[in-house]
This record gives sequence, C-alpha cells and structure tokens, in this order.
Amino acid sequence: MENQTFKIGRFLRFECRLEGFPYRSAFVRTIWFMGIKVFASHTKVPAYWNNGKVEFDDKKEATGWERLAHWADPTQKSRIEAEREAHKATSERFWKRNEDYNTLSIAALELRQQVDDLTAKTHTMPQWRELLEFAFELDGHQYHRFPNPSDLPLNRYEVLQPLLIQLDNRLTNEELRHLTGICKKSFEGAIASANAGKRMEGLQKAMWAVQEIESRNEVLMFHPEILCDIAALFLIRDDEEPTVINEEVHKAKKQAFLLHGGEVAFFMKLGVYSLIQDAEKFIDKWQGHWDRHKSQTKTALRTYQEIHSSVSSGPG
Repeated sequence: MENQTFKIGRFLRFECRLEGFPYRSAFVRTIWFMGIKVFASHTKVPAYWNNGKVEFDDKKEATGWERLAHWADPTQKSRIEAEREAHKATSERFWKRNEDYNTLSIAALELRQQVDDLTAKTHTMPQWRELLEFAFELDGHQYHRFPNPSDLPLNRYEVLQPLLIQLDNRLTNEELRHLTGICKKSFEGAIASANAGKRMEGLQKAMWAVQEIESRNEVLMFHPEILCDIAALFLIRDDEEPTVINEEVHKAKKQAFLLHGGEVAFFMKLGVYSLIQDAEKFIDKWQGHWDRHKSQTKTALRTYQEIHSSVSSGPG
C-alpha cells in the first residue's frame, strides 16, 4: 500500500491511497481525469478565459474546466476583481473630488461671511463717522478727515493713485489728451501735406507738444487743480457718504478748495502740503505762487484746446 499523488495543471494536486491493482497508476490517472472532465463539462460558471487570455465579455461563458485553468494561472485576474478595483478607484476619485468641493465650499462661505461682517462693520455711515475727525468748516459745510490715511475707503484709494501720477507730471488727463492729440494730428498733417511749409509747420507743432509734456514738471512747482482733486478725496463733507464718490459733491468741493487755496492757513488744513516738493521754500509767498500757477494752468489748457481743435479740423 502506498500513496499516489496526481497533478492537474500547475497547482492542483490530489493524493490517494491505492491497494492491489497492477496498473493502478495509469488507471487512477484515467479515472481522475475523466471525473474532472465530467465535472467541468456539467458545471457552467461565468468565466472569461479563452485561448489563454482573459476576456471581459458578458456574453461569453466557460466550462468549469476552463475556470479551473484560469484560477490555476496567478498572473491573470477575473473580471469581478478588475471591476471591483475599477469601482474602488472611481469611488476614491469621487469622494476626493467631493471632499475638495466641500472644502472649497466651506472656505468660500467663510470668506463671504468675513466680507459681509466687514461690510456691515465698516460700510455704514455711523461707524464711518466714528473714524473721522473734524477738519474745518467752509461755506456752511463741515469737513472731516481720516486721522489714519490707511482708513480711507478702497474706492477713494483707487481714484487717488492716478491723481498722484498726474501730480508728479504736473499734467491732468485732459491736458495730456490735448497735447498728445496735437502731436498726433500735426505729424499726420505733415506727412500728408505736399507743401514744404505746411510740413514744417506740422512738425514744429508736434515738437512743441512733446516739449510741453516734458517740461511741465520743471515749469510748475505744483498743479493747483490736481492738489484740490486729491484734497477732495481725503476730506469728507457732512452731506456725503465716505464710501461713495458723488461726482457733483466732489466737483463742488474741488472748486471751493481752488477758490480758497491761496490762503496759507486754509491750504494747510487741506492736508496736501506734504505732496509739494520743497514747499517750505516758498510757503511765505504762497498766495502769489498759488494765483500764478492757477493762471498758468488755466491759460495752458485753453491754448491746448485751441491748437488741438485747429489741427484736427484741417491738414497740417
């Protein structure tokens, strides 16, 4: 009596004990093979094995024998395993996106709440008024200012930045628009004209406009209109909302400041003294400098308008 081991495929082994049969090895092999064959032919399981390859085809079925052969190869995966892994990966991606979306949604809600809180805290008239201090009274109106310039509302800061550039160039946007228009139209007229004299005249006007732009910050120590524009942003009149720039009120404040700006005491109240370079050198004769600069800028603007209209209406 001895044990006999039989092997099917690479990993399936069967062991049994046989007694007294002369051709037991060949016989038992035949019996076991036929038994497995019968089992395989009558057992239908969803398998995806075909010619040594796994095929993910719902319409294809394999016998139990083919299924056993499939499981005997550890390098292959069943469709169920592949689908399970694909589903797991998809689920993980979905929950990751969902988690990211929830995180962003919470962050957006928190930011919106902070903005709403800040708006409710700072953009109401009574609370803005608490930040202001009294500056002076002029023409029946009280004017207030922010002790800390950083408290100036954002919309006023946005308007302030271009004005500071204009102040540095001593040119308002309107003046610059006329000068560049003169330069452009004069060049175009000079190029288009067949008359040598007209061409020279056009080039001279263009060069004059360029020189006027370059020399403004050397000719003028300050620009009264731009200074009053800046002061009108910083000073809040008693009938206006600090967070809203009312064009009509702003223009009225600017004209009032221009009218009284020559008075040294009043000008110091405007709070723009520090914006004038070397102002201490001529502050003792401030009224004269203020009136002269007002007259110069007014005359220059009128001249720019006339020349611009002239070169735009005809060639050269």
